[in-house]
Amino acid sequence: MNDKTALIVGVGLLLYRTLPNGTMQILVVRENRAKPLIGKEAGMLSFPLETQEIQDEESVIRTMQRCAGEELGISPDQMTDFFPVAMEFRLFPEVEEIDIITRYGIARYVGIPECAFCSSTRETQVVGWMTVPELLKQPLIRVETQPICEHFLREMPHRQGW
Repeated sequence: MNDKTALIVGVGLLLYRTLPNGTMQILVVRENRAKPLIGKEAGMLSFPLETQEIQDEESVIRTMQRCAGEELGISPDQMTDFFPVAMEFRLFPEVEEIDIITRYGIARYVGIPECAFCSSTRETQVVGWMTVPELLKQPLIRVETQPICEHFLREMPHRQGW
């Protein structure tokens, strides 16, 4: 961890659904609150992200499940095919006192098709479903969004429709 005093692990949740025509979409949220330390501004779009906490026991899947509950208001039984991606991103080298690592995972949404997603923390609001390229074309996205989405597109070519 070099000379940094703390480690923070963030986990992104690429929650996807497949349309009848085979197109896959991920659920996109808008940030309601800024966090200048990590370059987050209110209004930025992304997939849901959550900081890994002690109760997650360093499990990306547990963090994904908690993230879904807090950011989207859905329970783990509304998701399946959990896949934690074995990649770490260090996107905040300018933050001197904290080592921030971002990971991500993928899960398929199997809940009610037109669910009214709602954040219990009110830190985000659900924008809706988009393909990964549609999200990347948005003018205001979180710093984690582009490298994670590009990694996903590059490493998961078998997923048609992205």
